[in-house]
Amino acid sequence: MIRLKTLEIHNLLSIEEATIDFEKDLGSSGLVLICGNTGAGKSTILDAICLALYGCSPRLSRSKSEKYTSGEEIFSSGDVAQLMRRGTAYASCCLTFTTTSEDEYKATWRIRRARGEHDGALQPPQRSLAKKDGVVITKGVKEEIESVVGLSCIKTSPRLFCWLRATLPGFSLVTRVHAPRF
Repeated sequence: MIRLKTLEIHNLLSIEEATIDFEKDLGSSGLVLICGNTGAGKSTILDAICLALYGCSPRLSRSKSEKYTSGEEIFSSGDVAQLMRRGTAYASCCLTFTTTSEDEYKATWRIRRARGEHDGALQPPQRSLAKKDGVVITKGVKEEIESVVGLSCIKTSPRLFCWLRATLPGFSLVTRVHAPRF
């Protein structure tokens, strides 16, 4: 089990810039509720956690053979590059967490476009895992994170929610529903 400390998100879907400090914002409440209107970024927060840890997103778990077009680009349905905000040159997320043995880590996922231009060719995502002592791992990140966290890549949303409930007791995801006014 891990304890989430901070999550930094840059240019992922509906979130341009955000930092969530789980310790400051949640304190010792033990309750996590992500609430907001449709399109506010609730699922993007979950995507960012999964991208930082595993380099994948549960919402993109469909067949990689499925293709679709966005503008002039063609994506497979499982391509994490489609999570980058349109019109931007880079996207990233960094998750700082501690393990039950109190070791602190920072898992980072980044993707960018060539030449730093919004219309440049997409470059492959980069991942790293930094330990508090300054050691940064850039090769074998997947295996190292799976070893530290104790779980492998989560491919389906129900498993994600089970994992989040185990990691963050009291976790809940709610979409705000507006009642019609008469």
